[in-house]
Amino acid sequence: MHETCSCGEKAETTRPQKYSPDDKYVAYRRQGKEEGRKKAGLL
Repeated sequence: MHETCSCGEKAETTRPQKYSPDDKYVAYRRQGKEEGRKKAGLL
């Protein structure tokens, strides 16, 4: 990826942020994944 875009402004990455141990929403994500796995019969 280039440092600047074609218009001359600073380019932004489109990748998601790395995992953070300070993430305050991790419990909700885990709960949602677990429910999805139970519905799929994986747990």
